[in-house]
Amino acid sequence: MNDRNLTIAIVVAVIVVVGTLAYRAYFVEPESTEDISEEVAEVPLEETRRTAAWAKLTECNKADGKNLIEAKGYVENTGNVDLNYVTVKVIWSNRHGLVVEETEMYALNNEVLPPGAKKEFTDVTEHPRVTQCNVEPVDWW
Repeated sequence: MNDRNLTIAIVVAVIVVVGTLAYRAYFVEPESTEDISEEVAEVPLEETRRTAAWAKLTECNKADGKNLIEAKGYVENTGNVDLNYVTVKVIWSNRHGLVVEETEMYALNNEVLPPGAKKEFTDVTEHPRVTQCNVEPVDWW
């Protein structure tokens, strides 16, 4: 078989396949779905379990008379199930906003925090160049 006959055979095969699909899509009636809809039972939807936590700093100040910077804040359970553990990352920055230190800590450790509740935490650093701090939640369950 030469190239011309092979090309013609491929074109004919493609036209037959496309034509069959088009015919079935536009001219053949789908089977009745009445039987199927009668068999489907209403299933009550359960609320999806969602664990979520949010962290916010309320203070970032030098401790009284010491070379310590203290960060105070809280975590909030913004999900719909109890949380038992929440890990936060405190980000310590210099006056230019460059990160000089990061510490991870448990803000909630083997305690129960119901949805909508808050839990306070405190962290400190002795790094001499720290002037700013921030926090972000890392992990929760």
